[in-house]
Amino acid sequence: MAELDCLEQLQNAQLSLDTSAFFNRGIKLGLGSSAALTVALVKLFQPDATANERFAKAFRCHLAFQNGIGSGADIALAAMDETIVFQRGESPIPVVLPDDLHMLAIWSGEPASTTGYVAAVNRWRQNNPDAYQSHISDLRNTATECIDALETNDSQRVLARIEQYDRHLERLSSVSGVNFYNQAHLEMRKKVELAHCAYKPSGAGGGDYGIAYSTDKQELLSLADKLEREHSDTFVL
Repeated sequence: MAELDCLEQLQNAQLSLDTSAFFNRGIKLGLGSSAALTVALVKLFQPDATANERFAKAFRCHLAFQNGIGSGADIALAAMDETIVFQRGESPIPVVLPDDLHMLAIWSGEPASTTGYVAAVNRWRQNNPDAYQSHISDLRNTATECIDALETNDSQRVLARIEQYDRHLERLSSVSGVNFYNQAHLEMRKKVELAHCAYKPSGAGGGDYGIAYSTDKQELLSLADKLEREHSDTFVL
């Protein structure tokens, strides 16, 4: 396939990739490292490709690695190198975040397997198609409303939709029995909400990181200081 030409150039080649920055105390952090490395390889072998071309090629490669599982959002973000709105099957669309929307990434302390969670939810979906569609519709509609709020620069509405999406995720996690919204995220959400910030696991589901959101940057920085004193790893986005 033409989109795999760049990887075919690796045949019989020796290539070392240093991924040590994606680990903390021997635990792999959920930072989208496989997506970033895939995009980097495509850019290495096809430096003149446009961002959309890099995304298309890297996405196909990544799907092959993960047996077709995954939305491709992490690939799209790495390829475009800017904030985007993304839906599988469509081109990434750049979006500008409100100036007063601040975010803090918080390591949950537990690594997560995206492919494992997706496979488990899909197994539940086969026996519960109506319930699955109902939960996915709630998530999709809330995401659409959040995008609308971003486009109108309405930070408070963005925060409200993030909180709503978070609750929908938790319900899907519980009803499906997959429990991707694990105890680590539940406990972190309590801490974040006590600091008057919104919370959601990273990505579409229960990722390795959670994200705290606020329109008050100082509140977020104070939260970061508190979590660091409790030995939680954080960084401002």
